[in-house]
Amino acid sequence: MLFEHSNNPKGFPEGVFVARVGWFRGFADYLVSYERAVEILYEKVATGEETPDSIVVPLVFLMRHSLELGYKYTLVELHYLNEVPYDSKKFGHHSLKGFHSALKESFEKVAAKWFLSESMLEDFARHYHKTRAGMEEFDQLDSSSFRFRYPIDKKTGNLVFSGNETVNLLSLKQLYDDAMVLLRHTADVLSPAREMLEEFHQEMWAQVRDDIVW
Repeated sequence: MLFEHSNNPKGFPEGVFVARVGWFRGFADYLVSYERAVEILYEKVATGEETPDSIVVPLVFLMRHSLELGYKYTLVELHYLNEVPYDSKKFGHHSLKGFHSALKESFEKVAAKWFLSESMLEDFARHYHKTRAGMEEFDQLDSSSFRFRYPIDKKTGNLVFSGNETVNLLSLKQLYDDAMVLLRHTADVLSPAREMLEEFHQEMWAQVRDDIVW
């Protein structure tokens, strides 16, 4: 019939379409999933299967939100290593600039506390600069994480984009890729420190437990 289409054109069993959302427990899980979605959508443009106009809105939203998740994921890990609570309200709910400044501050505290090597400090500084370039571009495009979700500014009632505004997805994707290196791998690089801290906590708990008179 007219306008009908199949959501299962290859006739897969229904179980193939069941997604285990309960497995997504933390920022890292969400980050990986968002990054995967970005790659799938961008590849459609890069291979000519889709035009930039057809997917720019969801693609740029996913890219920006991946950055935000990357910042929050890394900040949570850094706060853990600094043994201070992570307060999401402290940096602004969607402020990439706030997250970027907090990232440097938190990393420097971790570096001092855990005696990170000079090479690790240099690597961080180099990638931090690249991440800043991407952050600034996305912040200019959408500082409040709103413009790629809704077409109308809820405060002014105006359109969020002017009629002649454009986005170069190729250059934006390169900035995104460079920025995500730091946000994706900082926690991995610091995993030995996390393991040491967890071992310390376990030993302290064991000592307290042994001292308890039941």
